[in-house]
Amino acid sequence: MCQSCQQSAPTSEPWYTDVLLIENAPGSFSDEIITYSVFKLLDAIFKACRLELILPDKLPEPDALQQFIEEQCRKYGR
Repeated sequence: MCQSCQQSAPTSEPWYTDVLLIENAPGSFSDEIITYSVFKLLDAIFKACRLELILPDKLPEPDALQQFIEEQCRKYGR
C-alpha cells in the first residue's frame, strides 16, 4: 500500500481496509462513485433484511435520503 494511501485508511486492520487508487478520473467520478456506493449499500442491507424495496431512481439529497431510510426503519423495524 502506498504511504499516502496508508495514512488515509481508518485502521491498519486488513479486514477493514480496502484502498483503491484512481488516477485521472473525470470530475463527475466522485458523484458517480458516491451514488453507486450508497445504492449498493442500501440494496445489500435491504436484501439482508429480506426486504424487496424499490430504491429511488436518483440518489436523493442527504436530508431526503435520511428521511427515506428512517421511514423504512419505522415501517419495518421492531
